Amino acid sequence: MKNKKLSFLFLSLSFIFSLFITSCDIKNPVDGIELRVKTLARTTVVSFSIYDGATQNLIQPNKVTVSFEGVNAGKIISMTNEPITNATTTSGILNFAVLDEIIPTPETPFKLTVVVNVDGYVSSSSKLFITSPGASAYSVSLANYSAPPVGVSSKETSGSTSSSTGATANIVANSGVENNSGASATITIPAGTILKDKNGTALSGEVKTRVTYFNPKDEQSLNSFPGGFAVEANGVDGSFVTAGFTAIDMTAGGTKVEQFGSGVNVDIDIPANLLNPETGNNLAPGDKIPLWSYDEETGIWTKEGEVTVPTALAKSANGKSVYKVSTTINHLSYWNLDWFQDACYEGISINVTGGCFPYLQLKAKRISDGAYFYSGWVYGNDRLVQLYRAPREVPVMIELWDYSVYPSVKLEEMQIDDLCGTDVEFPITKTNGMVEVSSTITAICHNSDGTVKSRFYPNNYSVYVRPTNNYNWTYLGQVINGQISACFKLGESYTFGAYIDGSWLEHTEIITKTVYDLEFSDLDYPEEMKDMCN
Repeated sequence: MKNKKLSFLFLSLSFIFSLFITSCDIKNPVDGIELRVKTLARTTVVSFSIYDGATQNLIQPNKVTVSFEGVNAGKIISMTNEPITNATTTSGILNFAVLDEIIPTPETPFKLTVVVNVDGYVSSSSKLFITSPGASAYSVSLANYSAPPVGVSSKETSGSTSSSTGATANIVANSGVENNSGASATITIPAGTILKDKNGTALSGEVKTRVTYFNPKDEQSLNSFPGGFAVEANGVDGSFVTAGFTAIDMTAGGTKVEQFGSGVNVDIDIPANLLNPETGNNLAPGDKIPLWSYDEETGIWTKEGEVTVPTALAKSANGKSVYKVSTTINHLSYWNLDWFQDACYEGISINVTGGCFPYLQLKAKRISDGAYFYSGWVYGNDRLVQLYRAPREVPVMIELWDYSVYPSVKLEEMQIDDLCGTDVEFPITKTNGMVEVSSTITAICHNSDGTVKSRFYPNNYSVYVRPTNNYNWTYLGQVINGQISACFKLGESYTFGAYIDGSWLEHTEIITKTVYDLEFSDLDYPEEMKDMCN
């Protein structure tokens, strides 16, 4: 492959581009995603990243399985307009598109539930809420069983069952005590209980039960909350304030258990010093907390009742004070103790200004209890953050963190009293020595006499980047109509990557200047560009 006239980022893009043009119509054997360069621009393109909740690194090289669910599941396509219903990746990154005739707007958003499964991790899902065409990026954080995020505990228990007589003995599975809160979760399945799959078929064989508890205070634990705290529950938009949640995963004879022939008991601990948002005080005996279950395939929470805070506190195994609450369930899912708060459908927009930071995270935490309930990425030059399903009249502290360095650094913070109020500007006053680097990429085709026949731009391709001495990949942005720009330090080495045709491709380059105009000609690449130029 030739590299003439190509340096900096788009040397890597020429590497990627050459792979595009030599495989214009081939199917991706791993992801089910197809790629094409020749002006097949999709209307709405999504880059979806899957992160480890503890390390915040992309989950790789583990096999990640993704399925699309909900009313719009049948409207997902590849970059070459082929329908797709699921995909796999070993890079932690997926790219897909929405049917071209669908134009998302704030009034008619495109909603999609993305269900994510990885061996060794708690399964989860993310509800995408797309309000405009073009390129957008989303992510999800998963909890690793063996190395969970801060605030999470997880443990597996074994048992056995028969399809005719049920569990051969009592099965008591516990998450183990979470160190910071002292809390845990337990499921108790009485002997004789029939275990069933999603179709109601009774199951037999060895039973493996995994209980994972997430405390309601630590940021990493809260980041793993399925679907985020801006929710749709019982058909109403709102915002959750959690008192803790648990994921219970069970198999019998290798088949997933989803139902029980009779009710089973679940105990969930609540930290004693948790604030009740309805009273403004710490939890007290007699307080009521709604209980919710989560449908991973729809991304919808359903209220299943409520629990009552007991009169007496209990001491956990590590000496922390907790309230113990119990409920009876007949199916498995995430089970969540949450207060449901009113929310505005379209909240404020936050316009981040100043500085040149390639990878910012915007976080929101409540002033009342200091708990984080929102985080979202601010990529490249797309600095306008529009909030949806924002809690009404809840004072919050908004923070901006720089994730282009390790460890990440908090740059700025600003108090906002109502996320349903007036749009705000959020200026960055700090500098980091980075400059904006932009480039335009053009492909040129010629007639047999050497005259130019056509020009076109690569479009809607996702690019990731990391400093060469850092293994934490970050999303750089999309090549849109041949254009891309981002922030870098001149003279430093960066490694760029893209997921193409089932393979994760990388190239390392030292950045030397701020503006690039790059051309790819079939005179330089006659064989590679022959099909696309004919």
